[in-house]
Amino acid sequence: MLSTPTLIGLIIAVIGVVAWIGGSLRVANLELNLKTFKGRITFIFAVLHVLGGLIIILIDLLP
Repeated sequence: MLSTPTLIGLIIAVIGVVAWIGGSLRVANLELNLKTFKGRITFIFAVLHVLGGLIIILIDLLP
């Protein structure tokens, strides 16, 4: 069974991946165009969620 911090990190990372996919497919008026403000915010949101989730998972799995 996974511990609570690992599950939280996994959920945060999945949110980032969903935002990335949504921005790539332009779902719900999101876009990953770095030339627009909305595109930069979407990109930063997705990257920070993926990296933050992975860091939480790594911190929890380290002895």
